[in-house]
Amino acid sequence: MNCYLVGYELKKTQDLARLNEQMQLWGAIRLRPTLWLVEVAGTAKTVRDAFHAAVSKEDGVFVLQLKPGSEWSSWDIPIAASDWLAKKFPKPF
Repeated sequence: MNCYLVGYELKKTQDLARLNEQMQLWGAIRLRPTLWLVEVAGTAKTVRDAFHAAVSKEDGVFVLQLKPGSEWSSWDIPIAASDWLAKKFPKPF
């Protein structure tokens, strides 16, 4: 399984039902309104293509793989996102 940060900008899509369904299928964690954390089998391209199947091809998407050792820092993010990140990418102390 690989961890990804997925960001998007909806330029055309108005109905978010398919997008929300895809995120639920992945068990995605919402980091910000248009920024998600996902852990799935596959590549960044696989994630991008699945995402684009749920929205318009005119909408923008960015997928970044997070790997062991990735550092992170946050402020005022949802508890679920903070817990997910702490579990997958513990901070060294």
